[in-house]
Amino acid sequence: MKILLLNAGYFLGFDGSTKNYILHSYRYIYCPNKIIKEKIKLLKETLTEEEPEIVCVTEIDKGSLNTGMENQMLNLIGSEYPKGSINRKYSYNSRLRDISFFNGKSNGFLTKKGVRFEKTFLKNGTKRLMHQILTNEGIRIILVHLSLNKRTRTKQIMEISKMLIKKDKTIICGDLNTLGGYEELKCLTEGSNLRIINGREDFTFPAYSPKKTLDFFICSNDLKIKEFRIINKKISDHLPVILEVEI
Repeated sequence: MKILLLNAGYFLGFDGSTKNYILHSYRYIYCPNKIIKEKIKLLKETLTEEEPEIVCVTEIDKGSLNTGMENQMLNLIGSEYPKGSINRKYSYNSRLRDISFFNGKSNGFLTKKGVRFEKTFLKNGTKRLMHQILTNEGIRIILVHLSLNKRTRTKQIMEISKMLIKKDKTIICGDLNTLGGYEELKCLTEGSNLRIINGREDFTFPAYSPKKTLDFFICSNDLKIKEFRIINKKISDHLPVILEVEI
């Protein structure tokens, strides 16, 4: 089973450099459809090349401000990947849900075949959405996008750790925003059956010159890893990551 993970950066075409963010900051308010379509096309080309069964994506805009985004994503879901779920990443009681700028900010996953899944929310932070995907092979995939605030992020990691410390056939993936490095994930791996699959130099951010690992796959020890690879495709300011596990 092959999984592709990507922080899509809302398909705004940033490369992760400070200069690029500043010069094109207007895209946060309005991004031309041409740029969005170009990045979604690159993602579709990558999916055709890699043929993952499951695609886990953070930072998707369902169309709150960027006209045409929702239709483009639905086209992607409805063709090669007919099943999946895209949901707003803020909890039901978050005030951000009522602000138009944040209203469509979402995370989600796409699949070629049916899976069971549950949408839940972590207790801490503003970005709390957690997808729990259960495949027909009994593998549990946890997709999260953690906080940029270190104190909040630590609480989120601790919560996930307590939830999954003794779970078998488990994959945790997402943009974990570990700006402090791998040490932040110790509570997930120490005393548990989980291990970090990324190597120390498997950098995913910024895409134009990767120096940090933010996008992770963390797997239980009972899963045999066939392949792990960073894909050098500048779909967003994060590079995509591929994981293949033996069924």
